[in-house]
Amino acid sequence: MLIAVGIIAPSVSLGNQTSLSFAAETKKGFITVMDKKDGYSFLYPFGWQEVVIEGQDKVFKDVIEPLESVSVNMIPTSKGNIRDFGPPQQV
Repeated sequence: MLIAVGIIAPSVSLGNQTSLSFAAETKKGFITVMDKKDGYSFLYPFGWQEVVIEGQDKVFKDVIEPLESVSVNMIPTSKGNIRDFGPPQQV
């Protein structure tokens, strides 16, 4: 699975389970979402609400600024590691 992230948030970790350890150190004012089954974690600002949107794994929105949100969508892929897609600057 490829994890596609639509995001306006400060931190995202995609990949294997060992990369989830960074989220244990939650930054002040942020809440950690950790999905061990799908192998990702991210931080979202305190005060945002989780909303359910069909086809999305997780979605959080800012209640004050409705255009600010973070979402995770799972997409099938033949890649074994997110690094196989290339550096973030090229992807």
